[in-house]
Amino acid sequence: MSENREAYGQALSDMFNEAVKAYSNIVRLTSTATSWNREGTIKEIVQRVLAAQGYILDNVEAIIKLYVVSATVAGKNPNEQKTRLLLRSARRLIKLANKIRATAPGNKSDYEIVEVFTKELVSQSKTRTFYFTTYMLFKNILKRSKELLEESSNNLTLIGVLPRRRALEEFEESIPSVGELSQPVDNDKAGEGA
Repeated sequence: MSENREAYGQALSDMFNEAVKAYSNIVRLTSTATSWNREGTIKEIVQRVLAAQGYILDNVEAIIKLYVVSATVAGKNPNEQKTRLLLRSARRLIKLANKIRATAPGNKSDYEIVEVFTKELVSQSKTRTFYFTTYMLFKNILKRSKELLEESSNNLTLIGVLPRRRALEEFEESIPSVGELSQPVDNDKAGEGA
């Protein structure tokens, strides 16, 4: 019986590790470096959107899978709205990537697609709109992924798969409450005058 429990715990631990890797990929994707050159910033964002097209859904699904399983095992009901919102954001990113690819028909490289799309945005004065729309999409994916991963971590800690995080608790326990202080903080100054 204990072997089955260990195997089950290992499977959950492996799922957690995969979700952490997926989250790391999402962080890398959404961390764009803005530059003084607006066109350069747009090009970097377009490159990230195109790159994400191939893996964003897999990463999001790994996080959602862990969240649903961990909540179920911990005896909680997974929040379906949170999972749907994250999936919807990932699909919007894929849809945006498809739209970008459609601006450069034919067998163009990603570099050529980025150049064509950026020139089109600049000529239509839509760089600002594209930047803020994509920025908010990246931000939503990152925020929702982090939230689900944190809840999954808490669920796995609750059932004993992950170790409890005692560092903060121990720190808080080491600080006496104000009611327990027997002497004033500036006691040394009071003793000097005596």
